[in-house]
Parts: sequence; C-alpha cells; structure tokens
Amino acid sequence: MVTGKKAVILINYYPNQMNWNKSVKFKLGDVDWEMPLSTLVLVLAVTLVLMLAGGWMGYQFGAGK
Repeated sequence: MVTGKKAVILINYYPNQMNWNKSVKFKLGDVDWEMPLSTLVLVLAVTLVLMLAGGWMGYQFGAGK
C-alpha cells in the first residue's frame, strides 16, 4: 500500500488523466448522437449486465428450474 508522500507523487505523476466529461459524437442510422464519455460507458455497462442477466434467466427457464 502506498502512503504519505509516495501517494502524492504517484497522483501528480500522471498529469493527463482521462477526461470522463469529454463529449463523444457518433451516428446511429440518420441520427447524430452526442453524450459525455461517462454516460456512454454507463449505458454500455448497464446494457451488458441486462444481456447477461437475460441470458442466465433464459437458460434457467429453458432448463425447467
């Protein structure tokens, strides 16, 4: 575990950290979309979780449990 001055040095060592509020532009069909990177990552994560849960529930239903 890093403590004390080492932690401050490590935090300051990476001055160009990721900007989660950066606007991401993309096009789906004829519609232009623009949203912050953090929102896009959240939407993709929720989508993945729901797909996995649906697949698991479908498997359980198909197995007759």
